[in-house]
Amino acid sequence: MASRTAGTLSAQTRGEAAGSKSMAPKYLSDDRRHCALCNSSLGEEAIVAMNRLWHPDHFLCNGCKKPIRQTFQAADNHAYCVHCFSERFNPKCAGCGEILIDTCLLALDKHWHPRCFTCTCCHRPLPNGEYYLVDDKPYDIDCHWEKRLNKRTQVAQERNQFGDF
Repeated sequence: MASRTAGTLSAQTRGEAAGSKSMAPKYLSDDRRHCALCNSSLGEEAIVAMNRLWHPDHFLCNGCKKPIRQTFQAADNHAYCVHCFSERFNPKCAGCGEILIDTCLLALDKHWHPRCFTCTCCHRPLPNGEYYLVDDKPYDIDCHWEKRLNKRTQVAQERNQFGDF
């Protein structure tokens, strides 16, 4: 499993989603050490991030390769802009395929937006994520009972038709 942390280009530290930890990279002045990317001497400005020093334009997202100017996420010792991190590491909704960022439901071994986890029959959202499973598909209580009653009626009709009753 990937080791994940989050950071911002400020001195502020705050918690991030999914249990990640914020890091606080900052700009240094008059530091003459070497850049972690190009190994050249650092000039008047340097960024401290992920326990290394960088030229401001050399602290890059591992996904899009653009310089990171503000918030970033780190995974497996690589920095990612928020967008690339979400694309790569956040789960996608089983209903609509979009990235899940805020609240999500875990049902049927899949992740869902609450609005996308719907009854198989009537397609209404399932209140509070509560559902009844019929043939490995989610149903709300009304459709669940309707489906069960229809099945029982069908079985009874088949028994009557074939004389098994």
